[in-house]
Amino acid sequence: MKKYDVATAALLAALANLAPAAAQAPAPRAGIWQGQVGTRRVVLTLRGDSSTLALPESGQPPAPLATLRTPGDSLVAIAKYGKPALRVRFADRGRVLSGTLSEYAKTLPVVLRPVAAVQPLRLAQAPSLPLPYRAEDVQFSSAGDSMRFGGTLTHPPGQGRVPAVVILSGTGPQTRNGAPGPNGHQPFEVLADYLTRRGFAVLRTDDRGVGQTSGRYDQATTADFARDGLAAVRYLRQRPDIDPARVGLLGHSEGGAAAMMAAAASPDVAFVVSLAGLLTPGLQALLFQNAELVRVAPISAREKQRYGELNDLMFRTAHHYAASPELEAQLRATYQTWKTQDDARLLADKVTNDHFRFPLDSYVRQATGPWYRYQVAFDPAPYFARVKVPVLALNGDRDLMVDYHGLAAAATALRQAGNRDVTTQVLPGLNHLLQPCHTCLTNEYNDLDTTLDPGVLRLVGDWLTRHTR
Repeated sequence: MKKYDVATAALLAALANLAPAAAQAPAPRAGIWQGQVGTRRVVLTLRGDSSTLALPESGQPPAPLATLRTPGDSLVAIAKYGKPALRVRFADRGRVLSGTLSEYAKTLPVVLRPVAAVQPLRLAQAPSLPLPYRAEDVQFSSAGDSMRFGGTLTHPPGQGRVPAVVILSGTGPQTRNGAPGPNGHQPFEVLADYLTRRGFAVLRTDDRGVGQTSGRYDQATTADFARDGLAAVRYLRQRPDIDPARVGLLGHSEGGAAAMMAAAASPDVAFVVSLAGLLTPGLQALLFQNAELVRVAPISAREKQRYGELNDLMFRTAHHYAASPELEAQLRATYQTWKTQDDARLLADKVTNDHFRFPLDSYVRQATGPWYRYQVAFDPAPYFARVKVPVLALNGDRDLMVDYHGLAAAATALRQAGNRDVTTQVLPGLNHLLQPCHTCLTNEYNDLDTTLDPGVLRLVGDWLTRHTR
């Protein structure tokens, strides 16, 4: 699914007022102090009145400090630009600075230590070197649409043919490692590393229009991504180091739906693993996702009611006219009808300071594109009826993007169609990326240290081992 729909994207941003600027103060314990918050480094350089604060993953240069105060053994540093703020205290006999980083509406714990020079980012679950397996950059083509794919194939050591897993990503253009860009968590790299160490070859590719893969992502639908998965399966089945009878698909989010579609279309797919997979009709999924985002948004009850009402109307209109050239006109008419009624309510309630904003033009552009038209009308039932291979489906119960309640209905549909090997599990405390979470909002993903819950890795590895013997 989309990380969030443009109709409610504006709800997720909030700014916090930080302390005002103050006079510079001499910096104690001069030098570079570095820590990390999730997937971002925090670098405080103390050099008297030329001290700086930097968050290198933001892509911005180090910012001079507007405030540097050192009362007692504590330290307050507030950047002049962007105004991230550190409020920390010297601990462990002055060997660490421990406290919080505040940025926009978030305040997160951080520990900084002295370093001789700024150190590279290190994620807790990043593959440790040297790798005990072969990692090979590969390219292959699909038959029929001239697509060219680039990716990484990791292969366990030793001779002979091994089982293989193709990873399919969720919504939004992503690199082969499962991220929109070089920064942030790289879940597919972590997953491939774990499974390859357990004896599986794993192929992860760049999405369409990303990295070494050709095509245009904005013109593709879930059906295209299913065909991409089958192209990867065919490529692996032709390799002499892969067992052609043991090649399957693992999909995250929308990739879970694409994996089911591919398995329904071809006997070449030996198994399906769905992680936080989209297993419900598209309209139902969009309604759930946006209802959850509205529910947790930092806005008033009245604003939540208005967004919820309008989103429901717009999504149902998009669903009804998904295949029609009248879609844009109908969306604009639906919005205008709602706005006329809403304006009358505001007038009757004597509301004079209204901050409600719906990004109509952005939503219309999105909704009239090929992906949205396909997605809002998507029905997984016909595909469930044709999937006869073993299926594992795992969803977190704190997922705001995909409703985990869809697991039960999907399992029932698969079994009623004759599939006798279906395993589903709801995982407590995990978000859409299957991380242990606190707020579980999309803007928390990269603040968390965990890339992919280790329990999920074990569940997938154990299930694959049993089903590929």
